[in-house]
Amino acid sequence: MSIEVQKLDNCENEMSVRMETAEASEYFEKMYRSEAKKLTIGGFRKGKAPLSMVKKVYGERLKVQNLDKIVIEKFWKEIDKQKFEVISTPVLTHLDIDDNNNIDFKMKFETFPEVHLKDLKAISAEKIEYEISEDFIDDEIKQVLFSKKSTEPIEVINDHETIAEIEITRLDKSGLVIIGEKTEKTKLYLNSPDANKNLVDSLLSKKSGDEYVFTHLPQHDHHEGHAHKHEEEKFSIKIGPIEKVILPELNDEFVNEISKGDSKRVEEFRQKVKDNLKNRYANISMRLFNSNLMGELVRQNDFNPPNAFIEKTLDSYIEEEKQKYPNKKLPAEIDLEQLRESKTPDAVWGVKWMILRDKLLEDNNLSITDEEIDKIAETESAKTGITKNKMKEYLNNSSYFLSNFKNEKAMKLLEENAQIRIVKKIV
Repeated sequence: MSIEVQKLDNCENEMSVRMETAEASEYFEKMYRSEAKKLTIGGFRKGKAPLSMVKKVYGERLKVQNLDKIVIEKFWKEIDKQKFEVISTPVLTHLDIDDNNNIDFKMKFETFPEVHLKDLKAISAEKIEYEISEDFIDDEIKQVLFSKKSTEPIEVINDHETIAEIEITRLDKSGLVIIGEKTEKTKLYLNSPDANKNLVDSLLSKKSGDEYVFTHLPQHDHHEGHAHKHEEEKFSIKIGPIEKVILPELNDEFVNEISKGDSKRVEEFRQKVKDNLKNRYANISMRLFNSNLMGELVRQNDFNPPNAFIEKTLDSYIEEEKQKYPNKKLPAEIDLEQLRESKTPDAVWGVKWMILRDKLLEDNNLSITDEEIDKIAETESAKTGITKNKMKEYLNNSSYFLSNFKNEKAMKLLEENAQIRIVKKIV
């Protein structure tokens, strides 16, 4: 008997095995005895025919039918002996048996990649500290006022506090409607921060029913120091009904009503708006920071992840996508292979992060302890009314919870060790 395991890459391995006649015969004898119990041969009750007769009548057929089962049994015996942790379904790539029952076979299989993490202190990441400007607070308050607006019809657009219904049709260079081009009808609030400034300026002093050509020159793109000049675009603009926007007055009575008594005065309401914006952007900052840390860990310890994990992750992505549709099925027009291909980069990155995260926790002895689960179960039990034991059982079996808990531990460790660059940004 000879056995050789060759590492094809960081995850894929190939085991080459030669089973000599004596060893192979032991496997065949075991197989014949098992199969004989299922067979009926003339003159004997089912399973009672002599083994010699079973071999004579069915021997070659049974050998061919069971050869792959024999080599798979041998493969797993060697896997257990050599203590490989197989993470994919093994693939038989070669199988041969000669007249003397010598068996040669090869099996490919994936194992966890060997990962050796670099020093965490080599990781650097940017962390943004947002400063909330007074203008930004004004804009946020204005959105609140706009949500409680009233309107009245007018004929002429005199200022930006106006909503105009417009029909937009793309034109060709000569000013003619492009064949097949659809007309887009939309309501435009001229004072919206998202509104195109040039279009807004072109609408001022226009009347309901006016139709004109709007010429738009997109801003230049800059790639590698070279400005890319866009050609001007032409659109037909037809103005429909126009409404004057009337915003409520920002006073103590208004803020008391809008906040349901939580804010009594304008100054108090403004401070709460500022606090909410601070919290919102603190969360944005933390998400970006964590993403930077994770990205740096993967970049500095990059490797080829196992295909088995990538495919399993893609399967979970597809199942998530199915949940968005009726009957939990993808629409017929969605190409499943294209969908899998589009999500593959995310799956590859996700598998890399998961393996590196687990290695990080393992190297630093940061496994999830029973005491930690017990404490969380007690807290959640008090919130939900579910018994502590039931909650603990749920947490221990929730892959979502366990993965998030591992993420929290890993992120804390990364933050404690990484070189952090603070960047101030005003919004």
